[in-house]
Amino acid sequence: MSQVLSQRLILRVAALSILVFCLVMISRNDSIARLAITKGQQPRLTQTQPPMLMAENKADAPLVLSLARSVSVETQGGEIAFSLTNVSSKPITAYLISENIQAGTATDNTSLLVNLDLSNRELRPNSSANEFSTYRTLSDKQHRVTLSIQYVEFVDGTSWGLDTAKTAERTAGQRAGAYTLSKRLTKVLKPSSPEDTTTAIDAVAAKITPSGDRSVEWREGFRLGCKSVVDRLKRAQGKGGWIQVDSELHQLTERLKEAQ
Repeated sequence: MSQVLSQRLILRVAALSILVFCLVMISRNDSIARLAITKGQQPRLTQTQPPMLMAENKADAPLVLSLARSVSVETQGGEIAFSLTNVSSKPITAYLISENIQAGTATDNTSLLVNLDLSNRELRPNSSANEFSTYRTLSDKQHRVTLSIQYVEFVDGTSWGLDTAKTAERTAGQRAGAYTLSKRLTKVLKPSSPEDTTTAIDAVAAKITPSGDRSVEWREGFRLGCKSVVDRLKRAQGKGGWIQVDSELHQLTERLKEAQ
């Protein structure tokens, strides 16, 4: 008799355990489903119209903005293209463009800094250049993007505009970083396989750090200058191998030596 009771007790405990397990799994699946529904209901900002593009040109600005157009409009943001013309009498080596974005009641302000010395270029008088920039989606309303020139540096070391963003510190750091790395690489790089050249570029760049007694803006510029050299030499390696790398490296070194 006691054996029968024991068996019944075991069966009841087993049945109860199975029931509890099923309830736990149902509750867990319900929580996962609720979480998935909650995530799916999160709003996603989507632009429904191309942006309105405006260019504000100051009367005494050495650069003139024109031909602004929308290149692409995506969920997360958009890309725009525009032209810049040097209307001054001196070659330009760097410039800062301010971007004001409005969409309904939402606003955002960003800037685009271009340092032509890093690509061994300059914008000569009466010459034009094309630039691209991006902006992020602020709302589902039509976006209005206003571009304006804030700061310009000339090849002779003079500048135009109020340097409220400490652009001069950033460009000086960029030139210093690019020159330091370029000069070091001219002594280290030798004709070799693409893999060896790329490895050597990365190894030398990793050992170069900005001076700690400089401003935050200068140090940021220094690191960006080094990165620009690494990226440019790797592109040169892919296009023309060692001959292209050697040519680019010596051009950069000579250009940046004059800019120091």
